[in-house]
Amino acid sequence: MRSWIIVLKKGAKGLAFAVVFLILWILVDQVMMFKQEDGTLPARNFYDLPADTVDVLVLGTSHAGMNVSSQTLWDEYGIASYRFWGSIQPIWNSYYYLLEALKYQQPKVVVLDAHSLTFNQEYGTYPVQIKNTIGLRPSRNKLENILASVPEEDRAAVLLGLPVYHNRYTELREEDFDYMAWQRHPELQVLSSEESVHIYPFTIREPDPALEEAPLGEKEEKYFRMLLEFCREKGIALELVVSPYEISVTEQQKYLRVASIAAEYGVRYTDFNLSYREYGIDPQQDFLDPGHFNRYGLPKYARALAELLRERYTLPDRRQDPDHIWNRLESRTVLPVYALTEQFDGDGRQDFLDTGYPLMENPLSSWTLCTRFTLPEAAAEQKVIMACYEDQENAGGFRVCRETGGNLGISFGKQVDTQVQNPAEEITLCVVKKGKQFTIYVNGVLTEDRKMDTEELLSLSGGLLLGCQKDPAGRRIRFARTRVKDLQIYDCVLSEKEVLEWTPKELPVAQRTEYLKDIREAESILALESRFEGNGELYVDSGVALYEDPERSFTLLSRIDPEITAGDSVYFSCFCEVPGEYRGLLVRRTGEDQLNVVFGNGHGVNLPLPTDRPSVLAVVKDRSAYTLWLNGEKMVDEEVAVCDSYDGSFLIGAQTDASGEIFRQSGIVLYNLEIYEGILKEDQILAWTPLPLNPPPRDPGMDVTYQLPEALTGNGRDIYVDTGIRLLDNPKKDWTIHLRMDQVNVREGAVLSCFDETPGKYRGLLLRQSGRTTFSLVLGGAYAEVEIHPADQLEMYIVKQDDRWQVYAEGELKAEARSSFSPYLGNLFLCAERDQRGIPFRFSTISLREVQVINRALETEEIIGPEADGKEETT
Repeated sequence: MRSWIIVLKKGAKGLAFAVVFLILWILVDQVMMFKQEDGTLPARNFYDLPADTVDVLVLGTSHAGMNVSSQTLWDEYGIASYRFWGSIQPIWNSYYYLLEALKYQQPKVVVLDAHSLTFNQEYGTYPVQIKNTIGLRPSRNKLENILASVPEEDRAAVLLGLPVYHNRYTELREEDFDYMAWQRHPELQVLSSEESVHIYPFTIREPDPALEEAPLGEKEEKYFRMLLEFCREKGIALELVVSPYEISVTEQQKYLRVASIAAEYGVRYTDFNLSYREYGIDPQQDFLDPGHFNRYGLPKYARALAELLRERYTLPDRRQDPDHIWNRLESRTVLPVYALTEQFDGDGRQDFLDTGYPLMENPLSSWTLCTRFTLPEAAAEQKVIMACYEDQENAGGFRVCRETGGNLGISFGKQVDTQVQNPAEEITLCVVKKGKQFTIYVNGVLTEDRKMDTEELLSLSGGLLLGCQKDPAGRRIRFARTRVKDLQIYDCVLSEKEVLEWTPKELPVAQRTEYLKDIREAESILALESRFEGNGELYVDSGVALYEDPERSFTLLSRIDPEITAGDSVYFSCFCEVPGEYRGLLVRRTGEDQLNVVFGNGHGVNLPLPTDRPSVLAVVKDRSAYTLWLNGEKMVDEEVAVCDSYDGSFLIGAQTDASGEIFRQSGIVLYNLEIYEGILKEDQILAWTPLPLNPPPRDPGMDVTYQLPEALTGNGRDIYVDTGIRLLDNPKKDWTIHLRMDQVNVREGAVLSCFDETPGKYRGLLLRQSGRTTFSLVLGGAYAEVEIHPADQLEMYIVKQDDRWQVYAEGELKAEARSSFSPYLGNLFLCAERDQRGIPFRFSTISLREVQVINRALETEEIIGPEADGKEETT
């Protein structure tokens, strides 16, 4: 008897040890097991779902698991779907997953992504084997799945599980302890990748009708047929699909074989690589890598699947079932992708707000817009409250307005309108766009529910505007006096319940900027410190981008002289000259007595300009409204001329061309110029009478004293001297050049040059020997020729005094001229000339004994002696 007791005690101890060991094994296994959302977790969490939860079971590789948004299917269609998948999952794993799933759920349709049928392998890689097997519960299906998926030498470790991941204790995180046996995860599937905004642009290969079928891998075709036969035998509805991706030619050929096999079993096959455009899927924007959608593409593909499934099957809207697990769980918070932070208060004249949200960029996208606004008064033209709209023939978009007859008009698509008669003074509007379907609620009443044809929709760039719309030229028009109290845009479809429960927030009222200022209080943007006197080449770049913010307000005061002395006639400008994109501010004289002012979006007026006295011009820009005064008379009164941003500088005496280069340098005089931030008071604008500024002090220019250190003889190829002095940097500067030359009768080419070769701007000093006894000269802007008797040596003087030039040779005055010119900053070259880039060219063979530059104009007696005083000068 005692021996039996001993045996029982030992057996009890052994059993207790085994139980404790088993419990510890399970606990450690649950903690150590991989928690991969692309493999183990979809299988692990499947068992936490109550029975009769899943109506659509999705099987396959990541093309199924990462591309089918269960969230979108639920939120927008009430479709209860589950993605029972694994990364790079072979078809045999999908087969056993299907068998396992049917033990717990009875889906109304199974969706299999056919991507795995393009593989050709006996086994996947070791990580793929693990991800697609160990998440299943112990069962015959798991055992057979491992036998099919794992080589013989690894099967025991995979079957036990813990030997595979026992050493990952250094990788454990807090979430590893969230998957114990008593913890459940029945929530709706949402992957971390579903929020990715990364964009991988590519082009989906077009189908080639000449392609022929390619055979499937032997093992792939075997299990594919096993799955098809099982579904046919059990009466399971199966949809075979291919999600869009960067497909290869070989894959296209294999899919042709997949379609043929599916047809044998009467299974429908849909390749969305052939029809993705119909659902608004854009490979340039909607993918995060070659095979998977980003957050922009995910809902589009989900909607494509939903439309296909709802056309072929009767699927319940599980959102209406309060007992469904996903209704009982705490619902997620849906956040808008755009929301006002303060009320928009439009003045009906020029106020607007560009939300920047491209509401109609993809005509097949889905979104929900909820807003509350006050209705503007009816007028002789439409008053637009908000719009993303193209107002021309065969166009349209989305627009909300007060019609001329007083109705509330809501336009969508191509010229499709909904009219609400006798509207209330305050409107709560919700527009739900689900692909081609528009549903509109006005003050809680369903007003429109219409499905559009694809050709009725159009793509529009640009953001949703509040308070106006754009015309075909891009100008903002039809401003509305309205207050948008709240506006929220969601990039998903809200349910009717959510729409009807939407309540606008109590947003703060936007504080209007106090623009009206006194001059003494106003912030100065720019002010001339000295009079600007143009000469056809000078200009001032202020560096102020006056139109960088097109809504900026400023007041410009100027005193201009009607005379144009040289060049063009631009007084000042901050203007884009690109054809079709004219915008900014341009003031110039046109004709003898007209002042042309172009402002805003290229709108222009011509004002009468007195020619006998200076004029005072004031330009007031109140955001997009312009008021112009000329000599105390209001010539333009708050004319609205909106424009886009322009980052060019405010220029005085010039303008920029379409390429951004300076042109139209002008010979104008600007006595005064002041620009202030905001709007100055009218009485101060009219009283503005500052004294004309003094001209800027003349720059004396550099000291040009120079002595050639040694004799110089050119070789006609590369010998020259850059003296480093600038003779013409100040056109009023005086100097004298004294030079001696050898062998005048045999040398030719440039003697000296300080000359601008830019076409249209030729000017400066140029001395060439043009013949055996002839020298040609350019003196400022005048031309002269000098004849010299043949001699072994020649002494010559060139004298510049203000705008008077004199040339002496052989003891006589040989040439004289008067010529003004604009500054030129090139250096004096000897035995060569300087091209327009500053590079020496036209080398000569001149022999120079001596070159001296004196920093003043020598008197005649200093050159040829006192006896020259009595000689008659020639002009």
